[in-house]
Amino acid sequence: MANLSRLAWSVSNVYEDDSVDLHVYDVIGDPYEGTDAAAFVKELSGITAATINLHVNSPGGFVNDALSMYAAILNHPAHVNAYVEGRADSAASFLVQAADRRYIARNAAMMIHNAQMIAAGDAEALRAKADQLAEESRNIASIYAERSGSGTVDEWLARMSAGAGNSGTLYRGQAAVDVGLVDEISAAPARVATRRSA
Repeated sequence: MANLSRLAWSVSNVYEDDSVDLHVYDVIGDPYEGTDAAAFVKELSGITAATINLHVNSPGGFVNDALSMYAAILNHPAHVNAYVEGRADSAASFLVQAADRRYIARNAAMMIHNAQMIAAGDAEALRAKADQLAEESRNIASIYAERSGSGTVDEWLARMSAGAGNSGTLYRGQAAVDVGLVDEISAAPARVATRRSA
């Protein structure tokens, strides 16, 4: 099978103003195709620009990989701007929380939900897995609560547990700003702003 590790994220456009674009545009942490956190963190550590523009359009992925990427972004000396450009669902939604400033396009969205897994085993093994999932969900909720500056961990857990079949909660554009998942709506491109005022 082809190694797709370069498709999930990429670094491009090193600008004269000492900024760089970093794109996360696919599933985070696919163990079968090699899109794990190790390569991401290695390349991130090599970025010396003063500003990193993190562009996100991802359905999420594996929690541990996203947590490693989250920690690496938090610990990087650059100022990080995150831009949700399509979707930042699941693990991608808490990856965005590592940025210093968070933006979302007016029509883009973020989905938060409880941690999930596929498990097999006897009753005791499955109970242990359920406890593990509950702890993972609480850990993720603590990221939202801390970064948003509003709501308790239990309130964020309730939002993650909402929806049909506990599918979670989707926040589009301004709704993501209102709940504290991002700081503001991204400015419209100049051509769009001009068209609106015409």
